[in-house]
Formats: sequence, C-alpha cells, structure tokens
Amino acid sequence: MRNVVQRLIQKKKKRPATPPLHTKPGLRGIAGRGGGSMPYIESADEFIGSTVQACGLYPFTSGVGAPNIGVPLGKHQITRASVCADPISWFERASLISNPSAVILSKPGLGKSTVADIWAVGLRAYGVLPWFFGDVKGEHVDINEALGGDRIQFGRANAINILDSRAERTAAHRLPADAREHVRAEGHNRRQSMVEALLTIRRQQPMWHREQSVLDVALAVLEERGERDGRVPTLIDLRNLLSEAPDELRHAAIDRGSEQRYREITEDMEAALAGIVSGRTFGGTFSGESNVQIDPDKPVCFDVSSVKPGETELMAACLVATWSTGFGSLNITHALADAGLEEDRRYFLILDEVWRALRVGHGMVDHYDSLTRLNRTWGTGQVMNVHSFKDFESLPTQHDRDKAQGFMDRAGMLVLGGISQGEVETLQRVVDLNPREREALTSWATPPSWNVRRNRHDAPPGRGKFLIKSGDSPGIPIDVEAAEPLLRLHDTNQRWQNRLDDPVMES
Repeated sequence: MRNVVQRLIQKKKKRPATPPLHTKPGLRGIAGRGGGSMPYIESADEFIGSTVQACGLYPFTSGVGAPNIGVPLGKHQITRASVCADPISWFERASLISNPSAVILSKPGLGKSTVADIWAVGLRAYGVLPWFFGDVKGEHVDINEALGGDRIQFGRANAINILDSRAERTAAHRLPADAREHVRAEGHNRRQSMVEALLTIRRQQPMWHREQSVLDVALAVLEERGERDGRVPTLIDLRNLLSEAPDELRHAAIDRGSEQRYREITEDMEAALAGIVSGRTFGGTFSGESNVQIDPDKPVCFDVSSVKPGETELMAACLVATWSTGFGSLNITHALADAGLEEDRRYFLILDEVWRALRVGHGMVDHYDSLTRLNRTWGTGQVMNVHSFKDFESLPTQHDRDKAQGFMDRAGMLVLGGISQGEVETLQRVVDLNPREREALTSWATPPSWNVRRNRHDAPPGRGKFLIKSGDSPGIPIDVEAAEPLLRLHDTNQRWQNRLDDPVMES
C-alpha cells in the first residue's frame, strides 16, 4: 500500500501544472489542464447604432445569433441584442426564408398592426412601396399619408366598378403581342373571379360550373364591346347582357335551342346581380363607374373604414374589391417593367382582417387565392394579420379550412404573439413549438391588471412581445420597439385612450 501511494505522488509531480508555453492553441484554446479550452462558443450579441455613434467600434470582429438584416424591429428578450427582421430582407438579402411573406398571429391589442406599420415605414426607407389592402378601421391612413401615399376609399359613398379595365387597355397598347395577351388574360380571369366572389357573398353559395361558363363568355363579350365602343362596362351591363341572351351566352349555357332552358340556367345569377347593383345590402356600391386611379410610384391605402362592422356582406365585398383592384394594378405594373417600358418597383402588401371575407361563404378561400397570387420573383412581399388560428377553422367547409391553413404553411415567416393554450395546441399542427416557446406564448396572453391609481387597466403583459419563427428552427423572442412618432400615428384606440397618456401599441 505504501508503494502504491509513493508511485502516485511521483506521477503527480511529473505532470506539469500548466501546459508548456510552446503549446500551439487550437480553435477553442489550449487543451489540457490549465489550458482554458472552451467546448462551446456562443455568438456575441450585436447592437445597432448610427454611423455617428458606432463608427469608433470598427473593425467589427464578431457575428450574432439573431440575424441583423432588415428593418429594426426591437430587442431580443434574453440578450437585449437588436433584432432586425422583415420578410423581404430575409428572403432577398439574408436567404433565411424561401418566400417573402409573413403571417402575424396574436390576440387583439398586442401589437400586430404596429409590427406591420414598422415594416411598412422601414421598407419604405429601403425603396419598397407599402400598400395597405383593406384598412377596416382606418388605422393605417395616417401612416400612409406620412409616407406620401394616396388614399383610396371603398364603401357606400364611393362607387366601385370591378369591371374597369382602362389601365389594362392603356398598358396593352404599349406592350408587345405576347405580353399584351398575357395581361388581358390575367385581367379577364381576375374580373371573373371578382364577380364570382360577389355572387358567392350574395347567394351564400358558390357558382356551379355552367354558370361559370356563361359568366366567362359574358365578360368576354362585354370586354369586346367596350373596346369597340370606347366605354367601360359595369355590373349593370353584365346583368342586362344576361337578360338580352345573345347567341354566345346561350351556346355557353348549352340550352339546346330552348330559351326557357337558358332562363332557368341564368335566372338565379341574374337575380343575384340585380340585388348587388340595386339592393339594400350593397346600396349601389358596385353599380356605377369608379374613378379609381392608382399611382404605382406611391404608397397606397385602400380605406374601407366607412363600412360599418355589422355590414358583414358589404365589408367582405369591399375587401375582395380592394384585392382585385390592387393586385390587378400590380400585375400591369410588373408586366410593363418586364417589357422594359417602366422601372422595376418592389412592393410590400399589408392584408388585414382577411378572415372577414373568407368566412362569408364557401369558395371565398379559392377566390382569395386566385386574386392575391403573385410570383415571388416579382419583388413583392406581403404580410397577413390574423387574430386567431381558429378564424381559419371556422370556414364553411373542410376544403376551405385546409386551403386557408395552407396560407400559414407557405408563409416564410411567422410572428407569434400572445395566444391561448388551446390556440397553441392547434397551432402546433402547423409549426413546431418547443415547451419554452409554448409557455411564453400563453403567458403573453394574460389579461391586463386594473390600475387603481389611474382608474383603468394597465397595458397587457404581452403587448409588443412576439416570437419570430422561420421553419423548424428555434424562435427569436423580441420586445417590439417602435419610434414615438409612429406610435402617435398608429393609435387604434383613439376613442378610448386619453390623448394625454403615453401612446400605446394596438392591433
């Protein structure tokens, strides 16, 4: 036993206390006792500063865990590092997502619309034009005006002609033959989808295939007559054409030479059109000629706030009209740019309150998909605000629900705020959330407490807190920080909030 102890003592004396000085460090330091090697190296936190503030820190020597590419959105909740993110920059410059689109999901009042407005302002500085599709509350009007944009109002006080093709005709005369036919075909398909959507809203059921064939031919006849006579057809002209029953429409209806059979096929569609152009529900909103002119070089806000929230059908119809008008204009602009006739422009589209139109009737999801589909190579990004994943589950049929959930699947970026436990479990089917992320999302949904001193509720605990998810990678928890001027412009509680208080982020 004594010999064993002596051998151990001698062996310990032979081992040096520190590595020899001539030892060459590896990538993680000097291995061995006293060498200070590090098995794991964390990325350094990164912060943003102006050229005046940060110029003395150059050269920069380390990277960051959270990407710092895009519009400054806020601070990392754990490291307090600056977080920059937006769907266009993450797609175009960082190659972090495969699709320049995003979905913002949270309970009302936690800052969804504020995130969208921060992106709109930041991307405008990058040369991207923000377009606000369907501003239901008028909350984006002031932001759009501050950016130098145009305001287009849809509602009872403003007639909307969904068959207006003047911009398309003007562009077609400038385009080469192939591009001209493509623009005309796209315009025809978009107008047909828009009319089908209106009829779906009016009748609470989709059109059947024979009605679609008759409508297709009827729109082609109206477009031909309009170019020949130099006028723009309206829905009243479409209703009158169905009543006129020309040979082209009877052939499309396959009436077998029987006018009575033709009337049976088209009667319901004609009656629905009559209700749209002169009925109390729509109040003549779609009966006249419109003077909508969109400047492709400016931001645009399609304002539908004049429609009352209780006017469900009219609100849905106006939202669909904004999609049809806006995306039709974008299609023409991109076609002219592809032909080298105009400069290439990039756009960022904010689609709010989409669920109001989708759940009106079966088939609305298909119309939304056809009206809003844009090629990612066109330099167009978009964001869709959603109050609840259950908005998609409340759609009329399983087909509509599955297709609507596909909007979430295809989004390149998910920005998740406070949601309920049941919502988290439902969302888990679409995006992988680890236990800490699920716990954070539900904690942010905690209701606000009552402030006795101010005699009002405090701000909700989850206001401005979001989790940025991209694919199956861990999310980035952030505290959204918006500049004070933006918060003053974006106050969706103007009628409830004391204007002497601090501005708040609302959704």
